[in-house]
Amino acid sequence: MSDLLRKKDVTEAVGAAKSTVHDWLQEFSAFIPKVKNGQTVYYKPQAIEVLIAVKEMRERGLDKTQIALELPSLGFAMDAEETVNKVQKAKEQADQAGNRDALMTVMQTMAATMERMTELEKSVADSKAQQLEQQRINEELEKKIEAQSRYISDKLEERDRKIVDSMREVQEVKRQVAAAEEERKKGFFARLFGK
Repeated sequence: MSDLLRKKDVTEAVGAAKSTVHDWLQEFSAFIPKVKNGQTVYYKPQAIEVLIAVKEMRERGLDKTQIALELPSLGFAMDAEETVNKVQKAKEQADQAGNRDALMTVMQTMAATMERMTELEKSVADSKAQQLEQQRINEELEKKIEAQSRYISDKLEERDRKIVDSMREVQEVKRQVAAAEEERKKGFFARLFGK
């Protein structure tokens, strides 16, 4: 029990308002590990991690539903014991009141909730798979773009070399034409005697 925390300790560790932490403890109770000792609830140290994650997601603007969907993907599992305890408590209340219909309603609600959580977990898993596929596609596109960029760069360098070589050839041809023209201007005898 020495490593268990009171609500006050959890609130101080999270660094949020007492009322806010109280709300989060209720809203996300399925994800928050706790231990009951009589009427007193103590929280396991992992509760702080869950609440800090909730705080960070709230600061990013996520709503309660988005946070509840995100928590399992961050490794925070739902507490099955918490769900079972809720069903047992509802059964006890129904037994005490003699109201079997209420018990059936509670059990149906809990079954629907568990089914919805299973759907949400599947949805999160599907989203992760889609995200990984998109990441793979992006990496392939980056590789293709890089290859195209290298190809274009190589072709431009080759073109520039050909242009420079062509310019040199044109200048050499011009020099030869000028020399031939100069030679033609000299008279026949000057060419013959080398003057």
